[in-house]
Amino acid sequence: MCGIVVLYRAGGKNIVDPMLEVIRHRGPDDVGVFESGDVCLGVRRLAIIDVAGGHQPISSEDGSVTAILNGEIYNYPELRAHLIESGHRFASHSDTEVIVHGLEEWGIANLLGRLTGMFAFAVWHEPSRRLHIARDRLGIKPLYWVRLTGGGGGRGGRLAFASEIKALLQHPEVSAEVNTDRIAEQVANRFVTGEETLFRGIRRVPPATRVDIADGTITETTYWSPPDPDPSFRPSLEEAAGEVHRLMKDAIRYRLVSDVPVGALLSGGLDSTVVVTQMADLLSTPVKTFTVGFDGGPSDERPYARIVSQELGTDHTEELVTLEATDEIEDVVWHLDEPLGDAAALPTLLISRVARQSVTVALTGEGADELFGGYPRYRLSAVADRLYRVPQVVWQPLLMLASPLPGAVGHVARRLASAQSDRLLRNSIWMSGLTPNELRDICPGIGAAWPTAYGCGSDIAPWREDMRRWLVDDVLLKVDKMSMATSLEARVPFLDHQLVEFVSKLPEDIRTAWLGKKLLRKAFEAEIPFQTVRRRKAPFKPPLDQWFLGSLGDRLEALVSENRSFATEFLSLTGVRDLLNTHRSKGGRGLALWSLFVLEVWWRKFFNPS
Repeated sequence: MCGIVVLYRAGGKNIVDPMLEVIRHRGPDDVGVFESGDVCLGVRRLAIIDVAGGHQPISSEDGSVTAILNGEIYNYPELRAHLIESGHRFASHSDTEVIVHGLEEWGIANLLGRLTGMFAFAVWHEPSRRLHIARDRLGIKPLYWVRLTGGGGGRGGRLAFASEIKALLQHPEVSAEVNTDRIAEQVANRFVTGEETLFRGIRRVPPATRVDIADGTITETTYWSPPDPDPSFRPSLEEAAGEVHRLMKDAIRYRLVSDVPVGALLSGGLDSTVVVTQMADLLSTPVKTFTVGFDGGPSDERPYARIVSQELGTDHTEELVTLEATDEIEDVVWHLDEPLGDAAALPTLLISRVARQSVTVALTGEGADELFGGYPRYRLSAVADRLYRVPQVVWQPLLMLASPLPGAVGHVARRLASAQSDRLLRNSIWMSGLTPNELRDICPGIGAAWPTAYGCGSDIAPWREDMRRWLVDDVLLKVDKMSMATSLEARVPFLDHQLVEFVSKLPEDIRTAWLGKKLLRKAFEAEIPFQTVRRRKAPFKPPLDQWFLGSLGDRLEALVSENRSFATEFLSLTGVRDLLNTHRSKGGRGLALWSLFVLEVWWRKFFNPS
């Protein structure tokens, strides 16, 4: 696990050094730089595999191929053995060296097809003067780039790549500028999706993408995509569950490969419990587990995690998050780079700090909700699809009558009563925490830009679109940035690409059910506590509604009211204040208010308006 920087015709070591220094947290154990003509490769290393001998950048025997890697190649032992049998000589036992000799033996396309892991890497081939850059299939490891103006030649010009945006901003030719075209999407969805970011000109390398650069010309290739559901692929539930169990076990076995201590983040929910159960079976010592809880609100996971810990005999640690933890917001925003309005980022940072005191690697349960249909909005969306088969005048008045009811019944009725016919627009609105009218009040002139950005208008299933966007540009970004802020490597076994390929092919009735995750529950029900098997999905977030009724609401009001706040520069200050007042009178707007709070802190942290 590392932080990498790549310059193509954009400078040398004197420029790379400060870019690497600002991401020291990603790799406090070592630093290395390679220069050759057009290319400068830099890396900060967090030593996980071959701690003593895995220095990067690493080159082939004759120096013709040089690579840097952020992430882990889990199947490197098998690949290494094959390459040695083919005559390659290794100077280390690191997974990075497999990329070097793998390129020589198979070429870049076949190398990528053989890799199992999470990665963003760059490899320079000196004889052809060709640079190859690639990001893993599911987008677990981040990679950003920017095109520099002036100088250079060819269509590609001059380029800079880095694991974090803050590293790119250290380049003397890169400056921070707000991408105003994506502000409405940011406010609506709480993140910007796709290749653009909220920094104008700074872009993401998409998941499963290979970038080849030669003589200034850039070629981008998508090298993988999950299969579509196959109606002819109909194993029984028992057969499918058995295969999920096997694939998941293999995925976790791979992700235990490490020369440093390994633990797990445990919520007590189904996903993390599955991970810890299999770890306990594979390890000879008690699993070190870590849980975060909240002071107030319904999302305190500590009691559920204790049940799992006691049943499996883990070495367990808990962390309590209180309102005072919001003083950490500047650290959260600085390490996120992007103004991610996901309130789970705060507890993720805090629990990562606690875990890092005992382990260097932690397995997590991210990806299971998208893959196995765990979010309640997926099931509500299926109900809405059925409702729209009859005229809206038949069912909408009945739902409107039920909307004022308290509890879950009223909540479901309100959501369905306002459900859009477009599946992805419906999904996006439910995720936003804002009604369409509130969004228009905060972002006047929003038009249709933000639903288009989320793929609305297509007939893609919401879970599949979430795999491409929400998972990559919110969930995985949050986990990577918050864990690496503490020099902790987070591994996500549910996103093993072979498991994703198998589950993606399954028909919907096998993959999910009303309770959610029917297939996953079936696969592991004999091994995990009964309370966990039957526990419904619970949101992992602080008690935002409660916090914004108190001092946090006052802090937000003070921030937006300042001269040249983000709200005064780019939004409607009246709309923001109206939303805060709505929350104070009716509640229920904490999620949207947190997103606006993050935007204000981000604006000051990266742009420092005076």
